[in-house]
Amino acid sequence: MWPQDFTIFESFAEKLHQLLLLNTIKQRSEGLAFSDFKEMGCEAPSRVYRCLKNLEEDGFLTSQAAPQSSGRPKQPFILTPRGIQKLQEIKESLRKIFEWIRTRFPEETQDVNVAEFLEKGSFHPLRLPINYIVQNTSIPVEKKRIILTEMENMLSTMLSKIRTALQQFEGIK
Repeated sequence: MWPQDFTIFESFAEKLHQLLLLNTIKQRSEGLAFSDFKEMGCEAPSRVYRCLKNLEEDGFLTSQAAPQSSGRPKQPFILTPRGIQKLQEIKESLRKIFEWIRTRFPEETQDVNVAEFLEKGSFHPLRLPINYIVQNTSIPVEKKRIILTEMENMLSTMLSKIRTALQQFEGIK
């Protein structure tokens, strides 16, 4: 389908994941512990943990156990100066990929604010997307209605599929 050396999508996905991860950590001055990612509803905590440890081994993050009054001590990850530099490199690389996409799909990408996304994009909105949409004052009310209605429709479709699947198992023990 794609030429063998055409790796832009693979590179894009990897860099996007790193951007969201590093931006999420950067936005919390006290750092982010693995448990914070689990609280955000991270679907693959072991993958995130491996990624955090790899970034730490590469010198992009540092972590230090923070004393807790009870339970296991938190070990927040904080960006190192090298990590901040890496984040800037990722942003520049993604900016080039977005520009490549924009030149090929100008109509579809005209409303995308790439600079704002690269600066603010993180896993935080994914934690509670409904609250993020409702509380975000930069999103006009009508756009909020459209987004929430689309979310409701997608969830209704998913629930319908779940109900159909459950009916297949009725009477089966």
